Amino acid sequence: MNTLGLIQKQGFTRYEFVLLKETLSVRQFTITGKKEWIVNLEHLGYKTILEKEGGMTIKLVSVFLGLCSILIVIANAADHSQHMNSWFWIALSTVNFWMATAMYFTPVSNELRLTGDSEELVFLSDKPTESAVREFVTEAINRSKKVLLRKYGTVDSDLPENLMLSQINWLLDAEIINNEVFKHLKANYYIDKQSRRIRN
Repeated sequence: MNTLGLIQKQGFTRYEFVLLKETLSVRQFTITGKKEWIVNLEHLGYKTILEKEGGMTIKLVSVFLGLCSILIVIANAADHSQHMNSWFWIALSTVNFWMATAMYFTPVSNELRLTGDSEELVFLSDKPTESAVREFVTEAINRSKKVLLRKYGTVDSDLPENLMLSQINWLLDAEIINNEVFKHLKANYYIDKQSRRIRN
């Protein structure tokens, strides 16, 4: 199974995700340091939640504040009656300008969350592109389901009946297998169990 990677950048933070056969390596780089951890795919949640903030509104407000700072300078430079002290309108214009700049470049929250189990992962939904993120997340979910299917869906006639049935019932409830596969696994378990009895 191929290794799959995803690199995401937001502001001064960089994330590197490396998807392996049974694990997902996560590295986070910031100005202050680096964090690294491993997620076992068996514990990966695979319900997706998309969270987006209205970035356009923030951008419009920042542009408005920027224009206000320019208008304050123009109006007071052209008005020689000095209704406002020079230091006051310069300070007001500067504050408006920095607020506009900060708002414009503040990262907007566009997150894709993988939830549903003990491990929750958060991806930037549009970096580098939405399709690349979706492809990576889909592959992570598929590999997670394969790991769970290998662990809990392997027919073992040595297992007690109630344990084997509860495992494949859980796989069905978690939508890792469908009804057809469930019936197939159940039938195989009883066939193997019967064969073992006949041999003994």
